[in-house]
Amino acid sequence: MIVVATSSANGCLYCTVSHGAFLRIRAKHLIRPSLPLPQELHLSFASPYSR
Repeated sequence: MIVVATSSANGCLYCTVSHGAFLRIRAKHLIRPSLPLPQELHLSFASPYSR
């Protein structure tokens, strides 16, 4: 999930699509409107470092 967020922030369409497809296959239960707090914290921590 962090890879998808950082790929999207960096504007890499190929990486966003390919990693997003892998994430959807491996973690179907994660597709919902909001994320649990631990995952939100991981994404908010990793996103600034990807730029």
